Amino acid sequence: MSKNPEATEVAVSRWWRKKDFGYQAIGAFKTGLAVVLCVWLGNLFGLQHSYWAAISAIVVMGVDTTLTFASCRDRIIGTAIGAFMGLAHLLRLARSLPGLWTVGSALHFRL
Repeated sequence: MSKNPEATEVAVSRWWRKKDFGYQAIGAFKTGLAVVLCVWLGNLFGLQHSYWAAISAIVVMGVDTTLTFASCRDRIIGTAIGAFMGLAHLLRLARSLPGLWTVGSALHFRL
């Protein structure tokens, strides 16, 4: 390595520009802002587990807006499919066990 500080500075500057940290820093800032917003809104509305929204924000947020919206769309569709399948299974189970609603209601009010 050379003793010339200007040469070292030029090499570091060139490496910094090549890595394009500015674009990554903007993505990290957007993700951090989304996490803070999720936790703040969760606390504002009195949600007990608002950190799950923050975790979802970390998972969904991408560097590119297109990637973020695609990931968000996929999670919403997956949640809707899971909710529909759970409801269908519950209704099928309720038909086969007629006393299930009575037992479920009794347990709900007992707890």
